[in-house]
Amino acid sequence: PLFGFSGSPWTLACYMLEGQSSREFDKVFQFLYQSPEDMHLLLEK
Repeated sequence: PLFGFSGSPWTLACYMLEGQSSREFDKVFQFLYQSPEDMHLLLEK
């Protein structure tokens, strides 16, 4: 169980999209380049 987590919008988006810690952030950058508007909305939340 996750009791608490605090991070910047970028950090939270990375964990949400990758599903785990990553050094390359392949899924994050793929999403960023394919759907920049959606990434912008995600980072605003």
